[in-house]
Amino acid sequence: MNSNELRYSKKENDFIIETNLKVKKEIPFEVTLEDDIYIIQNDIFDIFSFNRDLEKAKIEIEEQIQFLWSEYVLANEEELAPIGLVLKNLLLNYIKEI
Repeated sequence: MNSNELRYSKKENDFIIETNLKVKKEIPFEVTLEDDIYIIQNDIFDIFSFNRDLEKAKIEIEEQIQFLWSEYVLANEEELAPIGLVLKNLLLNYIKEI
């Protein structure tokens, strides 16, 4: 990890945006600062966001998690490809609906 990298994680009840989702298991994120732009990525869910404002980048990554939840967890399993089922199960391991 170089001097422009840091980490943060989502812990239980740690969402910035208002949501009906709750973190069950810590979700790690890698944050990199390049050319005054924060890049946040999560390899578990294969998502990333970027913004000049770190808090906005965090909000954007949370919005992606909510999108994944709505597209994979709430979907009918018969409609999901095998990789979609894998992602659904990953999401269910880390997040729950309250």
